[in-house]
Amino acid sequence: MHMSVTPPDLSVILVSYNTRTLIDRLMTALEASSGHLSIETIIVDNASHDGSAAALRQRCPSAMVIENDRNVGFGRANNQGMDIARGRYVLLLNTDAFVEPGTLTETVRAMDAHPEWGILGVRLVGLDGADQPSCRCGVACV
Repeated sequence: MHMSVTPPDLSVILVSYNTRTLIDRLMTALEASSGHLSIETIIVDNASHDGSAAALRQRCPSAMVIENDRNVGFGRANNQGMDIARGRYVLLLNTDAFVEPGTLTETVRAMDAHPEWGILGVRLVGLDGADQPSCRCGVACV
């Protein structure tokens, strides 16, 4: 008898490079924002030399961790994570970005409500409360 496995609601891909000092705050914020969602965490470490990979494994033992033997860059590392992601949606999250409580559940709710959307960019706010543009284009970003 074949049993299907329900995919997680969200695959969160984190690319790490010497970000050990950010790990606890990042994971605490991520956990507080997940609500009822099933989340798969994928960490790609780009040859950190500060113990980031070990710290991430300890802080998030259920995460899948890919340890690169050299820094392959942010884009390629995200692609490595996307290659193994199983979630209905994928979140590319920088290790220095901290999601507010409820952000992930609201984001998944919005995506579910709009199946015609292929991608969603969220509002970025700095620690000082100022908006941080998330696009660099010749037209107005909304």
